[in-house]
Amino acid sequence: DKNIWVVDVRSEKDFKEGHLPHAINLMEKGKFETWLGSMIKPGEKFYLAGESKEQLQRVIERTSAIGYETAIAGAFAINGGSSKEEEIDLDLFKNHLSDYTIVDVRNTSEVKEKAIFPNSLHIPLAEVRERVAEIPTGKPIVVHCAGGYRSAAASSLVHAEINGKTPVFDLSESIKQFQ
Repeated sequence: DKNIWVVDVRSEKDFKEGHLPHAINLMEKGKFETWLGSMIKPGEKFYLAGESKEQLQRVIERTSAIGYETAIAGAFAINGGSSKEEEIDLDLFKNHLSDYTIVDVRNTSEVKEKAIFPNSLHIPLAEVRERVAEIPTGKPIVVHCAGGYRSAAASSLVHAEINGKTPVFDLSESIKQFQ
């Protein structure tokens, strides 16, 4: 069902090289359960995609820790896919910040403590799905957080939702060059 989200738990690198349409990259590492519960509504069906049967088993166990196991519409191993994520030209971005819509998906407290880019649009990761329509699509979109995990999830969701209207880039760990 192409209307059901695919939660792809593979590495950011593997996801960007090829994934299914309508996919969110919620990597197995990190706070997977927290972000799964924030991005997928309770009771909402979703697919799990991973690199192997073993990875899927681990993630299904973690999914059950928050009571979401009954919402899994299916789980399957994947290697690639028809959708790809473009890599940002970091030099071009650094020298032309105003040519991009920059979306900061950190928590409000993090942004208040230290804004990284002036004039960035702040939408915490937990709110991106509901607020994606607030993101202007007139310029390429660059999504960042503090270290890369949340921006991978948010950029993949934005990419799926705006459906090619404009390029979407994940600043990922390169954010460290700006902090």
